[in-house]
Amino acid sequence: MTMQHLISRILVESDFSIERVNYPSVENQLSASEQVSEGDFMLFGSCQKPGIDNHCLAVFLKTIPMEFVTKHISAYYITLRTYLGERLTQSMIRNLSLIVCLQQENSALYDARVLEIEEDPFDFKKYVLVYTKSDVEELQHAWETSESDLIPYLNHYLHEDGSFTSYKQQTAPSTYGLVTRLFIKIPFIKLEVKERAFEDLQAVIRGHLGDNLTIMLDRLLKASPDDILKNLREMEGEQP
Repeated sequence: MTMQHLISRILVESDFSIERVNYPSVENQLSASEQVSEGDFMLFGSCQKPGIDNHCLAVFLKTIPMEFVTKHISAYYITLRTYLGERLTQSMIRNLSLIVCLQQENSALYDARVLEIEEDPFDFKKYVLVYTKSDVEELQHAWETSESDLIPYLNHYLHEDGSFTSYKQQTAPSTYGLVTRLFIKIPFIKLEVKERAFEDLQAVIRGHLGDNLTIMLDRLLKASPDDILKNLREMEGEQP
């Protein structure tokens, strides 16, 4: 599975129609070593839910050139306008999001460029989804064994305690990191909010202490500050 297939599946499960749009001529004029696109086409999606006017253009890149904001984004936009022709409306333009899917190996190299793209105020909303090839492959393997649709699986994975615990202990890119970025960077994915009661912290602490330490804790909680100081001095062999 590629990121292109992943985004396609998310669009379908979100009730979007999908159209393939060829990359603009600015891409076609580059040599193979200069190509910035990942995949053969862009994806244009339109929400089919009644009363919802939501559209997106997903592009798939393997690098972001210095002139991306000033040159490439405009080229993608013009290409989409030309492709849509008379179907393009002002409402469609106002509700269009550009999702830039960037495959890379070191996300730190692109932090400044990501901000430059997302904070650019012109034309339409922009989101940059940074990922690694191994992240997508691991997510594919985990999802294919779940026998679930993709978006429900992403929600399940996001809320799974073990996944989050493992993510906190890692410094390298991970599947959990990719899942969180999908929810952050793709505005139409529905996040299921799950409510859970907080555990009784006191009961958890007592359960870990055991009987002897629990008895000691109870005594300390009942003792006055003077009694605690007196006991500490006695433990240190001092006279009160």
